[in-house]
Amino acid sequence: MAKNTRYKHIAIEGNIGVGKTTLAKKIALRTNSKLVLEKFRKNHFLPLFYNDMDKYGLHVELSFLVDRFEDHNSLNTEDGRIVSDYFFSKTLLFAKVNLDKHAYKIFERVYINFEQKSIKPDLVIFLKRDIQHLLKNIKNRKRESEKQIKASYLSEVQKSYDDYLNKSKHYKILLLDVSDANLKKDSVINKIILMLNKQYPNGVTKIKI
Repeated sequence: MAKNTRYKHIAIEGNIGVGKTTLAKKIALRTNSKLVLEKFRKNHFLPLFYNDMDKYGLHVELSFLVDRFEDHNSLNTEDGRIVSDYFFSKTLLFAKVNLDKHAYKIFERVYINFEQKSIKPDLVIFLKRDIQHLLKNIKNRKRESEKQIKASYLSEVQKSYDDYLNKSKHYKILLLDVSDANLKKDSVINKIILMLNKQYPNGVTKIKI
């Protein structure tokens, strides 16, 4: 049975392998929302990037930026609720990790123009797990392009996210510690769905699942 939520546009965020897509699919199904998934499988630079991050960093970030912007421009909450498995601002957070300072400055200028025109979510759900759990999930899903991902890279990504969260005041962010939670279990999803009927302040609200 579909359940209501007070938020029309929910974005799920978190590190690689944390369970963003799994949760987005569950929430979209339960709330009768349109599901918007990131097109990383169509990014031809991604496998090249994981093999040579210095060479293909700018390529992969610019291609993700354009894809995410086009997807967001097509969204319309007037047609119903939306649940996405990514947040547009993640583009800049990954760029900080993947690019040297010169490439980052160029990328940031392009990003700012796109970000000002992007559609903003009503609620961001940020999922957090320990790095070893992320590595296990990445290994289990057996994506060829992700074979080269190391714990050190995931730690850098997590730091970029943490820095953003510590400074974030403009969005309602629900930070869920899912270290001990199985996002495929109905009991866990039921708890999260109930949270979507509550009003949250701007900034970060932390909850352990």
